[in-house]
Amino acid sequence: MEHGKCSTALRYNATVRLLALPFALLAGLGLVGCRPAPQGKARFAQPRSGVARLLYTRVGPDHHKWSLIGERSWTSAKADGSALSLDGVYPLNATDRQGGTHVWEFDLETKSVDGKTTWKTRAHGSNGVTAESSGDATGEV
Repeated sequence: MEHGKCSTALRYNATVRLLALPFALLAGLGLVGCRPAPQGKARFAQPRSGVARLLYTRVGPDHHKWSLIGERSWTSAKADGSALSLDGVYPLNATDRQGGTHVWEFDLETKSVDGKTTWKTRAHGSNGVTAESSGDATGEV
């Protein structure tokens, strides 16, 4: 498996909710299991019905990115403390709705200075919608 990249399918209902603290995301990916990412274009293909594809990339030592490709669209993102969520779900091929996207990126950045660690999360859709949150981390990161 290539270091720093994994692909997994996540089941979801109307809202996808991701916790953004490092230990929560990394632990969550460890629980669902990572496997080698599909090669070539299949990695970014539209997932089957009821499934979202989550691709992880380690951008730098303190910067992690998850790309979400869904088989439906979401219109809005919300940051609430350390949690990021997507709302306004509708079918990808809907002709009566617009303004959403099925492609979202979630970033987590941490910074440690003089024993104090801060974090920043960001959800950004290809429709231009962005939600951000930040705070101080407690414990070891």
